[in-house]
Order: sequence, then structure tokens, then C-alpha cells
Amino acid sequence: MGQSAADIILGLAQLDVSRGATNVANRRLDIEQDEKRKIQERSDAQIKKAEDKEIARLASGAAGFGNLRSGIEAELKQGLITYDDARSQLRDYGARFELDPEESFGAEDADLTASEDSDFGLGGE
Repeated sequence: MGQSAADIILGLAQLDVSRGATNVANRRLDIEQDEKRKIQERSDAQIKKAEDKEIARLASGAAGFGNLRSGIEAELKQGLITYDDARSQLRDYGARFELDPEESFGAEDADLTASEDSDFGLGGE
């Protein structure tokens, strides 16, 4: 014979509870995934900000190199510093801002790229 009305009602109630539990579990999963996504977005934004800051720092260093070189050349000509001091200052600056003498001066300054031990355009003694 068929189910009683009480059995049917009990079955429907259990089905509702089961669906409710599934809905709660799905909602929790959605919340967790949303939190993970937000954390990843914040992390990505922080990484991008740090990268942009580093790019700006390096660009600023590259832009200021010409003025630094001119100032060092003037000090060198006036005898205020030695050639080795001048070369060291330029190398330190180049290393700090990841400058490559070949890229900094281009092909027109062939003497700058003649050796691995470049002096960033001071020539040599």
C-alpha cells in the first residue's frame, strides 16, 4: 500500500532540511571563494603597486644619470675628485638603478661599450 500522510509530510520535511543544508553549504563555499578572490585581488594590487613604484624609481634614476655624469665630469675637470672616484660614483649609481652603459649612451658613444669594465662615459686615463 502507499505511504501515509505523516510519512509523506516527514519525507518532505527531511527533503527541505536536506535542501537547506545544501544551500547553507553552497553559500559558505561561495563566501569562502569570494574571500579568496578578494585576498588575491588585494595581493595582485599590492604587487602591481610595488612593480609600478620600482619602474618609476628606475626611470627616475635613468633620467637623472645625465645630470649626475655632467656634475661628476665637472668635478673631475676641476680636480676635486680622481678618475677612480668618478668612475666608482658612476658605477655605483648605474648599479643602484640597473643602468647598462651601452643602453644609457647608445652606439654613438662606442668607447663606452668597449669593455665589460665600462666607466659610463668618462673615457679613461
